Amino acid sequence: MLKKSLMVFLILLMTSSVVTLLTGCQEKTIYQEKIAVDLVSLPFYESTLKYNAEPSTEMQSKLYDYFFNDKEEKEYIIVTNDGKEIGEKIIDVLPESGSDLYPIVEKIKESGYKVLYRDYYYVTTVEDEIIATFNGERELYPNNKYFKFIEDNTGAYKNKDYSTINDYIIKNNIKIFSKTITEERKTNP
Repeated sequence: MLKKSLMVFLILLMTSSVVTLLTGCQEKTIYQEKIAVDLVSLPFYESTLKYNAEPSTEMQSKLYDYFFNDKEEKEYIIVTNDGKEIGEKIIDVLPESGSDLYPIVEKIKESGYKVLYRDYYYVTTVEDEIIATFNGERELYPNNKYFKFIEDNTGAYKNKDYSTINDYIIKNNIKIFSKTITEERKTNP
């Protein structure tokens, strides 16, 4: 009986392996995880999936706008990496003053949530941002590094080695952002 059970198990294991190979199922990488971004989409830091490293004072300033401006005037939105607005759902009591924002800042940071520009945020992946950059749909800062960036990373891009490309972006202090944002800012300064 034990031999039959073992044989059935091995057949099932081999069948599932063959099905996986035939369907081309690949494990999702961190470069295919959803990330919510606003002005700058890359570089990407893996830790941002679980922790928001934005300086507390900057976040506190954004939250002041979020909690103390009229809804129509709010510039910011609080979202998960999937882009779901969570807003006031993360707090128990609405803050009465700016000094009440610190616990909210800490909760957002520890949860990995983002406080982003309402009009400019979007959900993407690192892979999509790199592809868009190679397709000329993103801008680089400093902008004089675009052709060098493409030249230096073409091999990694062809191999879908997004980790190497992201490391290059970090090492060379490059920022990547959406062209639509810069075009809109040029027409509406």
